Amino acid sequence: FACFSGGVNIFLNGPGPGDLGGGEEAEATLDATWAGVMAPNALVDVVVSAGTNATDGIFLSESYIIDNNLAPVMTESFGGCESGVPNAEAQAISGMAEQAAAQGITYILSSGDSGAEGCDNQNKSVATGPISVSVLASTPFNVAVGGTQFNENGKASTYWKTVNGPDGLSVKSYIPENVWNESCASTQCGTHANILAGAGGASAIFSKPSWQSGVAGIPSDGARDLPDVSLSAAGHDPYLLCYEGSCQTGFVATVFGTSAAAPSFAGILARVHAKPGARADPASADL
Repeated sequence: FACFSGGVNIFLNGPGPGDLGGGEEAEATLDATWAGVMAPNALVDVVVSAGTNATDGIFLSESYIIDNNLAPVMTESFGGCESGVPNAEAQAISGMAEQAAAQGITYILSSGDSGAEGCDNQNKSVATGPISVSVLASTPFNVAVGGTQFNENGKASTYWKTVNGPDGLSVKSYIPENVWNESCASTQCGTHANILAGAGGASAIFSKPSWQSGVAGIPSDGARDLPDVSLSAAGHDPYLLCYEGSCQTGFVATVFGTSAAAPSFAGILARVHAKPGARADPASADL
C-alpha cells in the first residue's frame, strides 16, 4: 500500500517479510514509482507487512494506514475473486474500506486484468473460472480503477512526435481511448493466446451504492458495478519502470495492467488534494 507526501517513506509494520521477490516486489516498486511520477512533489508512504497465520500482510498494511491516518489517498494493486471468498470475509474487507472512507481517505484499488473472469490468472490462455469481480475492489467504499488502451487507429504520427520536444514530451495531443481488451483466442494467436483485459462487472455480494443509482450508463441491476474510472493499462501502451536497479545497467522494464493504472490515478488525486489547505500525500500497502 502506498500514501503520498514527497519522496518515499518505507513503513515496516511488524516483523519484516524478507525479500519475497516476484509479484510482491514488483507491485511495491510499481506503486511507489508511478504514484510519485504522477505527483512528483508528493511524499509516497509504502507500508510493508509480513503475513501471519491469521492475517494476510495486505490487510495488516491496510489496517496500519487506516489506524494511523497516514494519508488522504491510499492505493492497492492486489485482488481476489468474489466467488472464492466467504461472505463474512467480504464484509470484513468492506468494513475496513468503510472506515477509511469515514476518515476521509480515498481508497483506490485496481479492478483486475482478466476481463470478466476475475478468478483466473491473467497469464492463462483460456478462462476456466467463473465470472467474478475482485472482492477488494467491489466494496461500496473504494474507487475501482479499470483499464483503457490508446486507439491511434493506424495514425500514430497524428498523436506522437518522432523526437521528444524541448519539454521532454513525445505526445502531441489527447489520444483516443478504448476499453482495454488485448485478449486473444488460440485460433487467432496460437501459443500467445491470453485473457488480458480490464476487469469489471457486477458484484454478487454488494448492493448498488446510492452514488451509482440513477447515473446514465450504469446498469439498473441493483449491484455494485465496477470499475468506477479507467486509465491506460494495456501492453500496447506500457509503463516504464526501473526494477531491481535495472536502470543502472541501461535496462528499463515495461509493465502494464490495472496495477499500473491504480497508483497512477492515485497520483492524479494527490495533485487534486494539493490545493491550498489540503494534504497532498498518498500511501501504498504492500505484502
